[in-house]
Amino acid sequence: MPIESVPPFAIIVGAITAMGGLQYLAHGVGNDRPRAIGQDAFDRLVRARDDRVKKAATTGGGAQKS
Repeated sequence: MPIESVPPFAIIVGAITAMGGLQYLAHGVGNDRPRAIGQDAFDRLVRARDDRVKKAATTGGGAQKS
């Protein structure tokens, strides 16, 4: 009798695992960095500045004027 409960239990565990895995892939593949949680305006400004600096460094426009 106990062996009869294994297949339904395996199906339930597999379905829950698949849902979690799909959610992980959907959030991980869509972005190149982890999801930002609890960021305020300052954090967004700093990230925008960092992105501008990286873009300027890769295009060669990062030199400062004197």
